[in-house]
Amino acid sequence: MERHVHTQLTGHAGLSALIAARLYPVKLPQDVSYPACVYEIITRTEFPAMGSNADHSRKRITVTGYDNSYSGVKALETQIVAALDRYTGTSDGTTIDGSYLENVSDLYEDEFQIYQVSIDFMIYWR
Repeated sequence: MERHVHTQLTGHAGLSALIAARLYPVKLPQDVSYPACVYEIITRTEFPAMGSNADHSRKRITVTGYDNSYSGVKALETQIVAALDRYTGTSDGTTIDGSYLENVSDLYEDEFQIYQVSIDFMIYWR
């Protein structure tokens, strides 16, 4: 499912225009250029069905955008939401039944003087 999300984010023209290939799992590499984004799985929930797991799961993912300016992270927010909110699709044997925006938080890292926007999505997949 993570590969599917990665493909959806990098394939979205508006986001790709901003970050090029700077989309990373879990953490930013050292000496990264901005703007850039990171995605990570926060939780995974399996739905039980009569003593076994059903073929449906739910994951909460966070996509965090980083930039040198507040307006830059707000542009990232717009494109990340456009790429993933209410998204459905099938790829590599994984079907995304729905991806829904859950939460948006603005952040600032004083030590590095970098603005961030953290966006949570609940994704239902099988």
